Amino acid sequence: MAARVKGGNAHGISNMAWADPYCIAQYRVNFGANKPYLSSAVRKRTPRLADQGADCHSAAMSETANPLTPQELIALSRKADGPGLRRIGAHLGLLAGTGTVLLMAENVLLIAMAVLIHGVVMTFLFAPLHESVHRTAFRSRWLNRLAGWIGGAVLILPPRYFSHFHFAHHRHTQDPDQDPELLTPKPVSWPGYLWVLSGFEYWMRAIAGLVRRARGRVPGDFVPPGQRRR
Repeated sequence: MAARVKGGNAHGISNMAWADPYCIAQYRVNFGANKPYLSSAVRKRTPRLADQGADCHSAAMSETANPLTPQELIALSRKADGPGLRRIGAHLGLLAGTGTVLLMAENVLLIAMAVLIHGVVMTFLFAPLHESVHRTAFRSRWLNRLAGWIGGAVLILPPRYFSHFHFAHHRHTQDPDQDPELLTPKPVSWPGYLWVLSGFEYWMRAIAGLVRRARGRVPGDFVPPGQRRR
């Protein structure tokens, strides 16, 4: 965790972000609901960051790493739907284009090239999934949810599960006992690396994980018991 900073709390999070109830809720998700940092005095004396269109996650985290003024931070953190819609529209269009080339290719070399390019474009759907979980892809929450479900459906990575997984990763980054990203063993040999690179390892693991979670079997304790079958 970051050290205490002027105008912030014990985790280095700026008091600016405490004014918005959603920021408080997100902080509780990321750092725990039983932390005594959410005093009403702090919330009353700070500006309402959300009313100015800023994102609390980006604002709170960025301010600790960069010497920006509050006004600069608000301008850089302001969210909108237009840029995200243009980018995801271009992404889906590119995905449709590479998929069409793959279906029409008859030469073995062209098929191999089309598979590689289409696979790369498909893999990058993780970007809108990730940003949507953080609610930074769009200003509208329903667009964030929609983009998350599109990316999650293609990648067999449901956004509800991924949000629990990813926020646990943020809370316990590189902690071998609690970081869920470290639950999957990493390849230690060239054959193992090439197996992962082929994509077969991912799809097999994703399908098996989906079936396992549908039965309520979730490794680790980052998903609340009451939501394990949802």
